[in-house]
Amino acid sequence: MSVKELPTELPEVDLSGLGSKQPNTDYEIQHDGYDNHLRIFPERPGPEPTITNEEPQEQLDQLGPEEVWDEMVRRALELPGVSEHDSVISVKGARAFWLDKDAIKGPQDSLIMETEFAHIHPRPDSSWHLQLPHELAVLAISAGWGRIHTVVWMGDAPANSMMLYSPRNEEEMEVIWSLVEESHRYATGQPQSFKIEPRIAG
Repeated sequence: MSVKELPTELPEVDLSGLGSKQPNTDYEIQHDGYDNHLRIFPERPGPEPTITNEEPQEQLDQLGPEEVWDEMVRRALELPGVSEHDSVISVKGARAFWLDKDAIKGPQDSLIMETEFAHIHPRPDSSWHLQLPHELAVLAISAGWGRIHTVVWMGDAPANSMMLYSPRNEEEMEVIWSLVEESHRYATGQPQSFKIEPRIAG
């Protein structure tokens, strides 16, 4: 079956008759183990927020304070080559960040549309939509900081089109902001600053 022939909707699965297994204990790790390995990226604590399943993709709860929203907008406007314009795709009131044309040196999938590389939703929502390098998109999703944009499943956006959840405090803001910076670096053709490699304690 080719990808184009995959069904768009699947039936619910009855879990009651399915099998189960115990964790495998007969396995040898092929190195010195993970005891001294540190997490390379923080995990977002608690459950995921409630997100709409259709356009517009919005976060409905766990919304952070307004001062966090203000600070992120301030920082975004200080990024090199960035100016604010109306978003060509987001909800009314979103703050959209566009790059000067001569600053765009990243691949085509580094921009949302035209020269808009990111936008933040209007208060009280402070979630972001942006593009990330693919490995960082995987990392952000795995650590609970966001999800793929709804329209990716419809084939209307590249697979690195992300929603990042509203940061609930200053500590979470720094994590989200680091990803916004990486999105800007991606669109301006700069090397990724975050390295995905083992960290050893001590």
